[in-house]
Amino acid sequence: MIRITDRTLSCLDAFAPSGGELRAFARNLVEIGADRIELSEYAYAAMGGLPEGGNYILRLKNAGDAAKYREFDRFVCRAETDIAHDGIITEILINDIRERQTLTRYGGAGAVRIRGLDDVMLGNYANAFGQLREMFRDYAELCPTNRGGCATATAIEWIAAGGTDVVTSFGGIGGFAATEEVIMFLRLERVRRVGKSYPNFPEMRRAAEAITGRSFSPSKPIIGARIFAVESGIHVDGIMKQPKCYEPFPPEIVGQSRTITLGRQSGASSIRAKLAERGITAPPERVADLLSSVKERSIAENRAVSDEEFFAMVR
Repeated sequence: MIRITDRTLSCLDAFAPSGGELRAFARNLVEIGADRIELSEYAYAAMGGLPEGGNYILRLKNAGDAAKYREFDRFVCRAETDIAHDGIITEILINDIRERQTLTRYGGAGAVRIRGLDDVMLGNYANAFGQLREMFRDYAELCPTNRGGCATATAIEWIAAGGTDVVTSFGGIGGFAATEEVIMFLRLERVRRVGKSYPNFPEMRRAAEAITGRSFSPSKPIIGARIFAVESGIHVDGIMKQPKCYEPFPPEIVGQSRTITLGRQSGASSIRAKLAERGITAPPERVADLLSSVKERSIAENRAVSDEEFFAMVR
């Protein structure tokens, strides 16, 4: 069984989100199927109560504080010499895969989280993952960090190598593997929650942007606002005929919709598809006229032509 621990709510302390914002985000994490939801002590205090249906773990600064939170049965804490509670996952930072032999000193920990491994994809990562799983047979989860831009790939390869537990964050907040990308990979590979849709991904994107004050790239996989926008005439024609040749999954699965952008690269198929959105048909000569006008406007303005501008041309 593959389990995903989402740690977004333990990465937001610096932005001081409100309890309401945190509770709403937690509800969405429950809805998308995060197997565990990690909270910081700040987040837990601010929320004043946890949404139902979630399996929550608490991030501690000091392992000895576990006794203060009897409502939790599982915690995560950076590596300490003394393990103060049976339910603590010991987080061990490994920046360089060559340091993995130092992990043997934590053989007495019942459960570990291996964080880092930025460079693991540069070598024989399958062998390295096998060694890690052999060291910690009881429980080992991987929390790859993203300094090398490979965190999501590392999380997926860990699963492919037989690992069962990964730690991620929505949108990669905090510099980790992206929860939504791992979820969709596993769905498309038909190994986890096959058939489930995620219509609240856009809502979560907007909530994360509101909390952090930072916008995700419109081309970010899965949640980018423009990942289903197409302009090229050949591309539009192909999507209209066979979407699966161009899109790994229908936009509706992640709460989005396909948009056709009109500009200098548009073709007659783009014009016909845009007209069809309003139930309009036009003879070939009118389509050609519209296409010429669209290209002229796009080149003159050095940008795409908006829907309002296009339908003004139509009228």
